[in-house]
Amino acid sequence: MTLDFLSGTHSTASRTHAPRALEPPAYVKNYDSQLSHLDSWLAIIALVGKVASRSGGNGVLDRVTEVQNRFRLLRVQLAKALTEEYAREYEMVLGGRAAIAVDMLVRNLFERSADIGFLSTDSSVRAYMENSEGEVNIQQHLARYVAKYSVYDDVMLLDLEGKLRTSLKFPEGNTFQDDALPQTLPHLNAGYIEYFASTPLAPHQQRALLFIAPIYQAESTQRLGYLALSFQLNEEVRGIFEELADGAFELALLDSNSKVVVSSLPQLALNESLSQVGTSGVGVIVLQGKPYACRQVAGSPYQGYAGLGWRCLALTELSNGALRKQNVNPPSTEAELVKGS
Repeated sequence: MTLDFLSGTHSTASRTHAPRALEPPAYVKNYDSQLSHLDSWLAIIALVGKVASRSGGNGVLDRVTEVQNRFRLLRVQLAKALTEEYAREYEMVLGGRAAIAVDMLVRNLFERSADIGFLSTDSSVRAYMENSEGEVNIQQHLARYVAKYSVYDDVMLLDLEGKLRTSLKFPEGNTFQDDALPQTLPHLNAGYIEYFASTPLAPHQQRALLFIAPIYQAESTQRLGYLALSFQLNEEVRGIFEELADGAFELALLDSNSKVVVSSLPQLALNESLSQVGTSGVGVIVLQGKPYACRQVAGSPYQGYAGLGWRCLALTELSNGALRKQNVNPPSTEAELVKGS
């Protein structure tokens, strides 16, 4: 199956969505309508009983009224039970797919966290950072690494101020600098950080996911600069979605603020806010006039690694557009960063 993915450099959207509750299905409404008809007959009987009670005792009227009240209670309980079972079915399917998708991503990113530590201690990288010689050799070295680990689309070497010295996409470096990094990098004494933001270091991506680690001189605490690995997030998510989605379901990766990062559904625009949509249970979202049942799930930590708080939204189109609207104020989103050890 081929999926049309929303990713790359599409323009962002300021459109937001209020969460909507999943309405009871048609068969529940049909049952309730039939029971309502019986309730009406009980009301007529009670009315007749009131007339009869004027000429005698009201024992029959009391019993009819009691039956009617109990019947109404059972009617409500039945409708509630059927609706809850209906929602549980969606919860199992949508919630399960969303959880599997986001947990697969978290696990895959955890496995990549070892790469940054390994390459940041590479002798060829250290040699280049110390004297800037061997420009051709370092390019070949980085290219071999990307060829071996195809999950990255670029390897960058930054100076102590966070400026690009060289990379596969910009061998000569450039004067662009991410203004947010100089405040963060000096405090990175060990380990690495994950940095997800729109950055001049990766102008070909709307928001890039970078693994960044310091490069130290061998057997020394002298810092030479920084290594940054640009992870192909869109391609990774594409593979996960194609594995899990089918013709009846759509998936969207969201950041920690529930903004769309990648989606298999073209109606969801990049950076679209889905805050609280499907977060507390199965909800409904209307896209271009079509209602979709949806469930949003946060990723679970994998061996202590939680990443950047990724979330996943699973959707399936509904044939019934009856909705209940709720109130919500969506938050804004900024660059995201997490430190690793």
